[in-house]
Amino acid sequence: MPKTFDAILMCGSCGHGTLHLFHERRPQPRMPGPAPAGPGYVDLIYVCDVCDTARVWGSEPRPPASRRATAREALEEHAIAVHGMRTADCPACKGVGLDCPDCGDRGEVWIWDSLDPCGPSCPLGPGRGIS
Repeated sequence: MPKTFDAILMCGSCGHGTLHLFHERRPQPRMPGPAPAGPGYVDLIYVCDVCDTARVWGSEPRPPASRRATAREALEEHAIAVHGMRTADCPACKGVGLDCPDCGDRGEVWIWDSLDPCGPSCPLGPGRGIS
């Protein structure tokens, strides 16, 4: 969602009230400890039109991740934590990845400790899983 709001702000670098143009959104730095409840926020970054100094001016709730991405991330986390999914150098090309049909020229292959479902609600059950 593009920002069209530009502001006249006091620049901390050049010390003048100048036009500041919207530049980007940046996730706020995370503090150590437990994650805060509620949505995360992103800082709105504006840049001075005269000296190009960036500054934070305001924040807004972080846009929610797409449901599909979240489900895929949960599936990958489960596969890594429970089933031991990881990558290793391709044994056929020894990690080089040149003209290798076994790894598709990537140099890496997926290996698993177990491909068997870990229970009836396992997301990697028959017909489900990471492609």
